[in-house]
Amino acid sequence: MSHEIHAYPAKDNDEFPTEIAYFKRTAFDSSNKTIYQLLHCEDLYHNHSGINEDRVFSRTAIMNALGRLSSWNNDLKFYKEKIFLETCLDNIDGDVRIWFR
Repeated sequence: MSHEIHAYPAKDNDEFPTEIAYFKRTAFDSSNKTIYQLLHCEDLYHNHSGINEDRVFSRTAIMNALGRLSSWNNDLKFYKEKIFLETCLDNIDGDVRIWFR
């Protein structure tokens, strides 16, 4: 059981879209809810995993999430989230579709 988070360009509607970012937190990791909080999508969170749905986020929403994370001053604890959000920004010009599995 885990939280697997995948990111794709939102405009890529292929059956097998190109993944641009990925990270995973175990079901019992105390930080497994962080990415949901940063992106204001706690409704996609379930205790042991995501609910297997996706949502489209604007570039601005990703930048805002990264800004919130930076303000927490805990880069080492949330390193996976930081790298994930930065990778999304580095690999898209527009919206990103994030799948919470």
